Amino acid sequence: MAQQDYLLDTNILVHLVREDAIGRRLRDEHSLLLIQPPPMISDVSEGELRSLASTNPFHHARMD
Repeated sequence: MAQQDYLLDTNILVHLVREDAIGRRLRDEHSLLLIQPPPMISDVSEGELRSLASTNPFHHARMD
């Protein structure tokens, strides 16, 4: 099977960070935290997440 690369959009990342029902389903059905190579995010999504986090802190989320 050919390798697949994933680019996760901001809406997907928000569901994963919030660990809501959609985020859990995406994580479990697609093994997003285990696949190789790891999924990528764009610089735009990173900026959007940082902006969201500054107004609505996700206490358990961390972006280095």
